[in-house]
Parts: sequence; C-alpha cells; structure tokens
Amino acid sequence: MTLFRTRAGSWALFGLACVLISVLRLHSFDEPLEADEAIMAVMAHDWAGGGKPYVTTWENKPIGSYAVYRAGLAAFGNSEAGVRTLALAATLLSTLFIFLLMRRHHGWSATHLMLAAWCLLTVWTPAHANGANSEVFLLPFILSAMLVIDIGIGNGSPWVLPGALAILLFSLFIKQVTLPFLLVPPMVLEKRWKRQAAWVVATAIAGVGLYFLVYRMLGYDATFVRGQMGSNIFHASNGHRQAWQSVVIQLASFLFQPSIRWLSVFLVAGAGCALFSGTALRCRTARMVFGFFIAAAVAVVLPGWNRPHYYILLLPFLPLLLAFAPEAVPNRFAWGGLFAAFLLVLGVHADRSYLALDPRQISKLKYDDLGVNWFLRDRYIGLEALRRGYTGRRVYVSNNHPGIIFYSQNKPATRYFVRWMTQMPGNPTFVATEADLRANPPDYIFLPNMTEFSRPFGEWVNKAYATRDNIDGCPVLKLVKTSAVS
Repeated sequence: MTLFRTRAGSWALFGLACVLISVLRLHSFDEPLEADEAIMAVMAHDWAGGGKPYVTTWENKPIGSYAVYRAGLAAFGNSEAGVRTLALAATLLSTLFIFLLMRRHHGWSATHLMLAAWCLLTVWTPAHANGANSEVFLLPFILSAMLVIDIGIGNGSPWVLPGALAILLFSLFIKQVTLPFLLVPPMVLEKRWKRQAAWVVATAIAGVGLYFLVYRMLGYDATFVRGQMGSNIFHASNGHRQAWQSVVIQLASFLFQPSIRWLSVFLVAGAGCALFSGTALRCRTARMVFGFFIAAAVAVVLPGWNRPHYYILLLPFLPLLLAFAPEAVPNRFAWGGLFAAFLLVLGVHADRSYLALDPRQISKLKYDDLGVNWFLRDRYIGLEALRRGYTGRRVYVSNNHPGIIFYSQNKPATRYFVRWMTQMPGNPTFVATEADLRANPPDYIFLPNMTEFSRPFGEWVNKAYATRDNIDGCPVLKLVKTSAVS
C-alpha cells in the first residue's frame, strides 16, 4: 500500500478507478435509450444533417444539451454505443475533479476510499446514474467550479470568483437547474454581504446577456429566446407557480423519495459533519461543499417532477460531504474508516444487483412504473425498420416514441415529433401539427400504439397512405397518393 501514498501511485489508483467505472458502465451499454436520451440524439442527428434545433426539431432544453450530444455522436458514432460512450467520458471527467478535490485536503486512505465509493455510485440505478441524461453532463461543470473555488481559497487570486461563475454560467446552456449554484461562490469567497450581493446582481446581468448573445449568434431572435426561457420556467415549475409552502415541503421531504432513500442517512450525516467542520473548524472548503450540496438539493426539488435522474446531481456529494466527517468527530481514523465502510457496503450492494441483471432487465427495473417498457420495444421496432430498409427518410411516429426515429436512422417529418411537446405553452396544438404533416407529408408513418388522430386527419391518412409492413404490432404506412395532399 506504500506505493499508493506516492504521487505516481495516487495517479495510478485514479487510473484504476477509471477502469472500474468503465467496466461497470460497459455492463449496461446495451440498455435501450430512454425518451430524453432518444430526443436529444434525434435532435443532434438532425442538427448535424443540416437541420436547426427548435426550427426543424423542438424540445424545451437549452441548446447546450444538443450541442454536447452532437459533438459526442460525431466523436463516438451516431449509435446507442455512441451515446453511452459520451456519458462515460463525462463521468470520467467528473471523477477527475472529485479526485483532485479530495487529494487537496485528505490523506491517501480517505481519498482512495471515497473515490472507490464514487465509482460504485456512478451506476446507481435508482437514480438512473448509468444513463446519459443532462445531469451527467452538468456534473463536470459543477465539480470543476468547486475545484476552481477551492484553489482560490488557497491562493486568493482575484480571477477565481469570476472564473467559477463563468463555468457555472455556461452550465445553464445544458440545463437551467444550475441557477442555485451561482449563489455559492460569492458566499464562500467574499466576506462582506454588500460585495456578495453585488456579485449576485452582476452574475444575473451577465447570465441574461450571455444567454441572449449565444442564441443570437446561432441565429435566434430575442422573441424566440424569451419564449424558450418561458418554456423552461413552465417546465421547471411543474406547469404552475409553486407556493413557497410547497417548495419548503419538497425541500423537507425530497430525501425520502424512493430514488434516494438509501442515501438519505449518509447525505444528512455528511451535510451535518461538513457544516460543523466549516463553522467550528473554520474550513471554507467544507462550507463550499455544504453550500453546493444545498444548491444541488434545491436544483433537484424545484422542478417538482421527482424524476429519478434529477438525483444524479446529489451523488458526488455523498463522498465529498462524508470526507469531512472524520474532522468533525473524535478519533478521526476510526470514524473515517466506519464511514468509508458503510459507503462501500452500500455501493457493493447496489452494484451487485446492477451486475446481476442484463441491460434489458435494468431498463425494466428503471422504468417498470410505465406498465409497458416502451424503450425496449421502440428499439426493436427501430432496428427492424432499419434492417428492412425503412431508413434515411422523413417519418412521423405517433405519440411519444422518439427511440423509433433514432434507431431506424430516420429524420422527423415535423419539429414537434413527440406528442407531449404540443402540450407546452406557446407551442402549436396537435391539430396544428396535423396540418403541418398534411402540408409536408412524411414518407412513412409508424403507429406503435393506439393513436388519437382528429377525424379529418385520419381520413386523409387513409386516403394518402397504405400499410406497407407491420413490425411487432406497429403498422408502417407508406405515402402512395401525393395527390391526396391538401
């Protein structure tokens, strides 16, 4: 073990951690894409093929999510494996930042034990941590900002605070839930409340300006940007303005959600220890970790949707918070070993269950609340359509099945290619989408389940299309009478 106390040995162990994470995530590389992953992949593919986000395809996330997917699929391939490799790369980057943060403050044993615990948490299925949701790509931004702040605490450089805020501002282009994190750097690095307030105001102004600037550079006008921001606010507020009482109740109860119940005790214990370390021991780094943890909790809670993948933002704080536990209690070595042992037992238990299942079973475990696992069937239909030659065309897939479009390597015939998109404020109704499809008829229509078309649209489909094939109970209709277009 003496080898790992050296600088080279420490980096070697970090390399082993990366190998462990890669092996764990490779186990579920064959898990079918879920809805959000498929939507981002479809939009990225359309963008790379000459389309334009929000114009030829639409979804409510900021454009950074699709930019990350576009870059990742260009680098790793426009495939299921390409999406999984992209998420693996982001996870390894997060691992690097956790390792560097831990190594700055803790001995080799604490760093390596907590790093091992993090490795096991990176595929924690109750939080869908093995997937490729936006939260996976937010973590490198959050953790790198924490590292920059920690460095600034040590050297007092005037560039640290604006640097950390700039990193967090750019994370807003991935998903806007990182807004609460922007409050933490001024609170940690500035002592006077007036300067803290000034930085918060300056950051808000800079954030709005940067948001408009980036979208304008990409060719979107101010009206679109305001609408896009409003759409995200609507989504983040669960479709209504939440009362403060509701927010407080959610903050008090979020740890008891099914997705996080196994971690609640450790998170509360670690938060208490970090807060104690930050106040009693005057450790600004501990206060920073605690502040970012609270920001992550707010980011998870505020949308009000309780989606399991939201909790991915909390996972790094389990090892980071508990790393300060030995400093807050007597007999540091014994308590540190106890915390690490609990973490490792938790992780091994979770990962043993994960490794015992094949990817299809993992998908079923994560999404069995849907009654029918659409994602497995969507992949089968999409790949079978690809095999049978129904590919490279403009298609419409009824209802909410973006995976069929992705796996069949087709392009959506209308920008609102998932039906729930027509229920967002400011978007056309489904009847308007039907009118768009009649004006620009797709080459194929896939009907994976019962579809509620309006009567005029259904009559038009019956005249203009003929059933060409049937894949696992999904009729494939081919455009045969262009004269029927009206």
